[in-house]
Amino acid sequence: MTLRLIDITDERLVRIGFDIRQRDEVLKTLIDMLVSVNQFETREILLSRFIDRENVMSTAIGCNIALPHVTSDMLDKPILVIGVD
Repeated sequence: MTLRLIDITDERLVRIGFDIRQRDEVLKTLIDMLVSVNQFETREILLSRFIDRENVMSTAIGCNIALPHVTSDMLDKPILVIGVD
């Protein structure tokens, strides 16, 4: 089975005009978007998990692009949240 981006996000999880630059503020904004659409974990738990993951190794790949990610036992499929300048 092919995984398509359209299958793991929706329009409520895409924000164009993303002008925040500080890592933790970006993560908070993306998490707020995710929590508003998917009721599975609290904002604080997700934020902690993302920050812990970033502290192990940054997911930044350059040119203001990063791919922060975590896993959750409460999900049965990947979920994608997108923030674009």
